[in-house]
Amino acid sequence: MDETGSTGRTELIWLKESFKTYINKNGGESRLKGDKTEKPRIYHIPNGTFAVEDLEVEPWPVSHSLEGAIAYILHTSVGPIVYTGDFRFHGYKGEMTKQFIKRAAEVEPSIMLCEGTRVDNTNVDSEEEVKQVVQKRAEKTDKLVIANFPVRDTDR
Repeated sequence: MDETGSTGRTELIWLKESFKTYINKNGGESRLKGDKTEKPRIYHIPNGTFAVEDLEVEPWPVSHSLEGAIAYILHTSVGPIVYTGDFRFHGYKGEMTKQFIKRAAEVEPSIMLCEGTRVDNTNVDSEEEVKQVVQKRAEKTDKLVIANFPVRDTDR
């Protein structure tokens, strides 16, 4: 996608600016390429609650396959509403998810909205464990093994 695409996805995957330019030695404008277009990764982690009209909103960063995932606790007239987003405990930032769950339990929500790609009995505690299980299974076969990860899952 980065090398063959033309839709500007570069900024989302490798944190590069697609159309950064400079003045070349002839006085014209040239487009930067490669490492010269890199941007620093900046995290905007919400700090404390904020209000949307009469609604108090508590944002909580959680581990997910896409950077910037946020869960919310909405303080409403019917009681707290918890929106989990799609989170995981076994991600590299699983501790943030655990902190959110602890806070969500403390407020005793009247409503909980929860997303989930998959809910099953898989006993996986960490991304490292996922890696080890996949590696062991791949090493046991003499057949073709193809691994696929979401393209924007920068942790994986």
